[in-house]
Amino acid sequence: MRKKDEEIDYWKRKFFVLQSQCVFQKEGLDAIDVEKMNVSLMSLSGHKNYGPKGRGIRSGTVPTPLVVGMGAACELAAMEIEYDEKRITAITERFTEHRYAGNMNLSFSYVEGETLLMGLKEVAVSSGNVCTSASLEPSYVLRALGEEDMAHTSIRVGIGRFTTEAEIDRAMELTVKQVQKLREVSPLYEMVKEGIDIKIFQNVVEHQIMQILPGFLFYISPYSS
Repeated sequence: MRKKDEEIDYWKRKFFVLQSQCVFQKEGLDAIDVEKMNVSLMSLSGHKNYGPKGRGIRSGTVPTPLVVGMGAACELAAMEIEYDEKRITAITERFTEHRYAGNMNLSFSYVEGETLLMGLKEVAVSSGNVCTSASLEPSYVLRALGEEDMAHTSIRVGIGRFTTEAEIDRAMELTVKQVQKLREVSPLYEMVKEGIDIKIFQNVVEHQIMQILPGFLFYISPYSS
């Protein structure tokens, strides 16, 4: 993969292609070197690094207090980065292993993400991705990976500098209970437990409906209840 990245970097430099990189989830957890990353433009967010939020500021105006605050947050992160990374990685692995520290996207078959969120009011999680938080659309990243169905069943969990082990344990407990509760009322999940192949079932139903209503598009979502 690295060799492929180097090849892409070569062609970008050769044809003067500018690259813009968003590193919101990387701030404070990993060293950022624009030269090594060969990045022309980079997007940062103060509040992701425990600095002040910059919302509501008119474009073109340099908010000096926010700039200074973000600089101070970055300075503190540089001093604490090794400690934060180890601690956040350890807490993340209480939830699941082999994940990028501090950021997880969890999917549960036969459970709709938005419905799951309604049962997790004690936990600050979200569905979809941060870039489309105002929309109910699932993560376009998961969809691009070919996980159309699982994208609808996912929730995004963020773990930061002040997250405690007790909070993660409570989040796991609530998540498991809510997933089990939603699956209990899911007819498709009952079919799966009985050994019925959902794909075959879907094809049979689609065929029957097409016989009745030619041209009618029918789709059974695996998270429907």
